[in-house]
Amino acid sequence: MSGQIRMSPAELRDRSKTYGRKGQDIEQILRELEQLQEQLRSEWEGEAFRKFDDQFQQL
Repeated sequence: MSGQIRMSPAELRDRSKTYGRKGQDIEQILRELEQLQEQLRSEWEGEAFRKFDDQFQQL
């Protein structure tokens, strides 16, 4: 049964809008996390931070 869409065009548009909004939410959260990371850079030094920062950069 591949290749079938089991929702109306209106439902599909609504889902598309929801995905778009959620994508924007994720982008906003990532921007906020990047700002926090920048603050940490000036407050936390050493190997532990470098490892933490490496993990953060993989997001």
